[in-house]
Amino acid sequence: MRPQETPKANSASIRISCHQLYNEATDTRRRAHSHAILGCSEPLASLNIKKFPRGLNQLLNNLGTIAFFAKTKTSAWKGHLGAMEPTLGPKPGASVVRQKWEMKNRYKWHLPRALPISILLAWVPGGLLAPTLGPEPSNDEILERVAANNVKHYAVAFSVLREYKLRNRRFEKEAAVYVQVTYRPNEGMTYIISERSGSPKLIEIVEKLLASEADASAPTKLARHLISPANYAVYLRGTEVQAGRSCYIVDLEPKHKNKYLMKGTAWVDRGSYDIVRLEGATSASVSMWIGTPHIEIEFTQIDGLWLPVHTGAISSGLLLGTSELEIRYWDYFIMTPDHPTPSRTADSIHQSRP
Repeated sequence: MRPQETPKANSASIRISCHQLYNEATDTRRRAHSHAILGCSEPLASLNIKKFPRGLNQLLNNLGTIAFFAKTKTSAWKGHLGAMEPTLGPKPGASVVRQKWEMKNRYKWHLPRALPISILLAWVPGGLLAPTLGPEPSNDEILERVAANNVKHYAVAFSVLREYKLRNRRFEKEAAVYVQVTYRPNEGMTYIISERSGSPKLIEIVEKLLASEADASAPTKLARHLISPANYAVYLRGTEVQAGRSCYIVDLEPKHKNKYLMKGTAWVDRGSYDIVRLEGATSASVSMWIGTPHIEIEFTQIDGLWLPVHTGAISSGLLLGTSELEIRYWDYFIMTPDHPTPSRTADSIHQSRP
């Protein structure tokens, strides 16, 4: 009786199995290496991008270790790698010479993988790393610095062109008003209306808004409406990038009811403590026509001053229903002793519209 023969394995299937084993071993080895290089319990690919500063700090803490091993290539470094892979062999079927070469040069692959990390860190903007260092300012410190900036800004004279567009949904009416506004610290705000069009009633509302703003900007009244410790309490809620700037997100709580004070949120630049964006509702009704509008104001830096460039407001009044107001600002002119007075004709204002 002939002994039972062991079935012969197909040579192609053997090659495929060896190749799979090699791939699995390689993947395991690379995961182990990424653990050791980062000095953490998770590979780089699994770091949560939403926790970028935390993960970045973790990489910073381990960059010194990477640089040390990459520079010295000591036997301890090789031994460390050998200890990590006691069960991982070379590619099946490799010659003895090939096996020795792979074991000798095993540590070299870590250097090109460490370089992308160091390059990444070298090119990270300082503005993203700096905010993670040191304690955050207190609520009172943020408010005091914002108030100090407001005092500086309102000590500068400027002029600007504004376009007011008011739309009413209930009656399907709209109006547009073009205005040249000038502000001087010793006078407050003055304005000249260069053009009106649309619904007479809506034009009247815009004119009342302008008159009210001019009155509130008088030197004797301005301090009542600024963001300052006398008018507001603030509460730091977090941080966020707004208009390309790293900002504190601050909740604003007015200390008294006033149609020029806003209950809402301010985005404060973390470096300069200037207001980048405001959003909220007035703490008191503006009028029976407008009610209590929800307002959004965007600012931009012009000659060192953060000035509004766009205002949007939605209100719901008892008589008019829902209305939408949009204000666009352009052609700012910062007045100096050499150029104390802007001069624009109605034609020049019309030509300079965006």
